[in-house]
Amino acid sequence: MISISKSDGRAILFLIALPFIFFFPITLARGVWFTSDLLRLYYPYAVEFSRALAAGQLPLWTSGIQTGFPLLAEGLVGALYLPNLFFYKLLPPAIALSQVMLVHLAWASVGMFFCARTRGFSALAAMMAGIIFSFSGVFLEQIVQPAILFALAWLPWLVYLQTRFLNARAQADRRAAIWFFLTTLAFGFQFVSGSVQMAFLNALASTAFSFFSHALDLPRLDPRQLIRNAWWLATPIVFGGGLAAIQLIPTIELVGFTARASGLSYGAFVGYSLPREYLAQFLFPFPQGEPSGGITNEFHAYFGVAPFVFALSALWLRRNRHTRFLFLFALVALALAVGNLNPLYPLLNQLPLFNFFRVPARYMVYFVFACALLSATAFEELSNALTPRAPRARRIFFFALFPFAAFWFAYNRPLEFWIQVWTILPFILILVALVLLALARAKKIARPEWLTLAGGVVLFDLFCYAAIFLGTIDAIAPPDYLDAAPRALVALENKSERVFTDTSLVPSIPSVRNSLYPNLALTYGQPSAQIYSSLAFARYGAYGSQLTPELFNLLNARYFLVPLEPRAQSDPPTPPENLALDIVNNENLFSPTTMRALEIVSFVDQATDLPDGFIAGEIELRRADGTREKFPLRIGIETAEWDYERANAENKIASLSTATGKNNFSVAYWSDTVAVWKNSDALPRAFIAHAAQVLNDDAAFAQMRDSGFHPERVVILADGTPLNSENENSQDEIRITRAENTRVEIALTTERAGYAVLADAWYPGWIATVDGSVT
Repeated sequence: MISISKSDGRAILFLIALPFIFFFPITLARGVWFTSDLLRLYYPYAVEFSRALAAGQLPLWTSGIQTGFPLLAEGLVGALYLPNLFFYKLLPPAIALSQVMLVHLAWASVGMFFCARTRGFSALAAMMAGIIFSFSGVFLEQIVQPAILFALAWLPWLVYLQTRFLNARAQADRRAAIWFFLTTLAFGFQFVSGSVQMAFLNALASTAFSFFSHALDLPRLDPRQLIRNAWWLATPIVFGGGLAAIQLIPTIELVGFTARASGLSYGAFVGYSLPREYLAQFLFPFPQGEPSGGITNEFHAYFGVAPFVFALSALWLRRNRHTRFLFLFALVALALAVGNLNPLYPLLNQLPLFNFFRVPARYMVYFVFACALLSATAFEELSNALTPRAPRARRIFFFALFPFAAFWFAYNRPLEFWIQVWTILPFILILVALVLLALARAKKIARPEWLTLAGGVVLFDLFCYAAIFLGTIDAIAPPDYLDAAPRALVALENKSERVFTDTSLVPSIPSVRNSLYPNLALTYGQPSAQIYSSLAFARYGAYGSQLTPELFNLLNARYFLVPLEPRAQSDPPTPPENLALDIVNNENLFSPTTMRALEIVSFVDQATDLPDGFIAGEIELRRADGTREKFPLRIGIETAEWDYERANAENKIASLSTATGKNNFSVAYWSDTVAVWKNSDALPRAFIAHAAQVLNDDAAFAQMRDSGFHPERVVILADGTPLNSENENSQDEIRITRAENTRVEIALTTERAGYAVLADAWYPGWIATVDGSVT
């Protein structure tokens, strides 16, 4: 069915080995990728996935983020994707996550090889296409987005399988059924790999590519034949979607509860369009500096200077319909990638399904795909024109040293070195590419030497390019770095109560870890009231957009974490003023109160070098009659380092925060990367209320934000007849006896009718029972 020659076998082995050699710390499990979304999104999901597999379950639901979230339905965890199931069952999550990505880099290059071979390319040209595709910027930048990387790796395989299927049908080959089955499986696999967006776009792009490529080979254009081809290309997609329905149906259901339920706004739809300055990246790959975890993370599509020059020259080196089609396909992909720069792009926003997806720059994968084939076209034409003389071993050895040197320097030189190198390297590579082209056209070099020189230049170029990523968003760290619990976690006395992190700034990676930035708390089994996901519940966003102290307490948010690195000196490391009392930057008024004494709890930080008696601050008290009195805060007398001789002390007096309608926060932990504040007013995850109101959604939100709302006393119902025994005395006892992701058991006793409240998110499928009876 598939004929593989010795040259094919050698090329395939080389393509498989190349990513495993270049990323050898990952191969040897001595390192893992860990930056950006890997750290915040995919690694926490990987840990939760591993926990579920260890328990013999799938991660249908997690209670560790957003007060509960349908993890499998979101899709990024890829819990139904067979490679994930295999690796996560055998390896620790951090290692498994990196290993499965490494396998997909090899999978992409081998797929590109077969895709090129089925189009008639030689083994060497097809191997070159595989290298260019899998080491391009679209793959290196998506190492921080495994779900997208997995889908990208399937693209050449889809084109290959669809092409083989159409060819078999055209030849009335009985093996067409086998190719149909394999194509269906491939679509099913990519639909459950994690990224619905890229799976959908892959299906459209591969089908369009295969349809038109096959049509170019038809002796005459028969409309009925074209319709049949379109039908047979679409059928495996439908069947593949059916195989993936167990993933797609829950995802579609979840989308209905998110902000994407009605599609994206046009501003969001064109967000992350490829900027015009990035069009220069094919010769000068870092026009805006090195890659970062910010917005530029989607814009990198460099695939080498020589391959780019070869791709441009393919049009006049091989003047046929297939070359022109590849060039047109690349231009269409580029026009889609620039998004809002394209005057026709608003039309795409009107199409069903398309308006659910953002980041136009992701169309660049189809541009690189076509350019890799164009480059292979020129590579083959140029090499075929040369004389196949016996190779000179010394020259070939010399040329092969360059990629090895780039590989060695990639791991042994700092980022600053590579930034300096890339200020001059593009000019050298442009010159070398033109020399390669000129030597081949003038036939001044033997074929073996030209092939070695061209291959060495491409590997050298792409290895140097990858080195920049190794120093930035594709940085590698020891697995223990991810597995080690942050120091702040030790300060959290109650591991079952939720944390809430200030996300007003994007901190450094150490601060991200120590502040349990969403979704990192999930990694260490600490529940969080927040989530980092593009499919977060829309109602949760509305709930959290204007948090009041009462709404914050209802989240069971016991700890508020403030990242400190970096943080401006003018930005206080405290909970926001809508939740906490701010006596540093604001005057706080409270109603006249009879008191015997007013105790001020204060602390200083990084003040060990200051002498006792040093005035660190001053409190001014203004009475109702207008008189003012000032009190100094002297180090060693009225104030001291935050945990000096009073670790874990409890407040035993009434809090001024309560008098001003704010939460009572106290310092639980302080370091150079995070401040942890304990919220003494947080409600438990489960409690009993004895009164209710029946309100619609809008009225409920308004009532919940009212300063007089007390969720521990009154619950809000969507319908039914409410109880109202709030003012009656009752001795209630309630405790959670079993807390799992998909099951919570509560034991309670109460002397009168009431409502048992579980401060978790509702979702279809949840069932509440009381003494075995469904309520």
